[in-house]
Amino acid sequence: MFNYLRALFRRARQFPEEAAALSSLPEANADPSSLRILSRDNLASIFTSHELLRGWAQISAEVEDIIQIEDMKTPGVNPGDRRALFYLVCALAPRRVLEIGTNVGASTAYIATAMRQAGRSEKNSDSLSLVTVDIRDANDAENSYWKSSHLLRSPKENLAALGAASFTTFVTAESIAYLKANDAAQFDLIFLDGDHSARTVYQEVPLALKRLRRDGLILLHDYFPSGKPLWSDGSVIPGPYIGIERLRREGANLEVLPLDRLPWPTKLSSNVTSLAILTRRS
Repeated sequence: MFNYLRALFRRARQFPEEAAALSSLPEANADPSSLRILSRDNLASIFTSHELLRGWAQISAEVEDIIQIEDMKTPGVNPGDRRALFYLVCALAPRRVLEIGTNVGASTAYIATAMRQAGRSEKNSDSLSLVTVDIRDANDAENSYWKSSHLLRSPKENLAALGAASFTTFVTAESIAYLKANDAAQFDLIFLDGDHSARTVYQEVPLALKRLRRDGLILLHDYFPSGKPLWSDGSVIPGPYIGIERLRREGANLEVLPLDRLPWPTKLSSNVTSLAILTRRS
């Protein structure tokens, strides 16, 4: 109960702080015309796919044997979210993916594995490209998340072991600077899992929309609908919700589809996820 009350007190401070920081930014122009339109039924069918279910146990065992992440001790997406990422990428089969927020490379490993899996059935599987961006050098032998988390290998070494190094590029940069500087790069799927502040998300989303190919998608992590807790610990990361709500108030034709509950466990004895799809209103 004490931890839950502490989380409530922290959230009461976070919301006005995030809103105040966001209010200083000029209005952004978010053009969602490149976004694919998806429905909740579309998403539900992905996570109940019997074809993906049949191969999951073997694939996850192979990936986990390589990355060897202790989930209670290591930062990064939880096992249930990693599975959701794998299912989504397999089903959507994007050729070019941008990930903002490499961290220890757990999500990177599953995205790359799913891209390789989906690409095997395509004639041009050699055209796959995964770019993963972090403000810190994800593979630095000293000052990196994988090293401070006492993992055996760097994200780059894990990708090599998974056979995905040839189409994966690691970039050390601040997300907004990268999106502005690489204005010619186009992606089918962009996964926003960076610093999660309202100020950053509000700027990332319009820039990411400009980097999408036609019928592309943006995937959000740590999205808390209405800024309310998802788990029993009462914790909330308000930034993504606050930032996107401002874009919507300013007229952006955006819709957020929280993945809500998955058919498998995620964290804190639940199957709830903070993953959400950013799509276009029909």
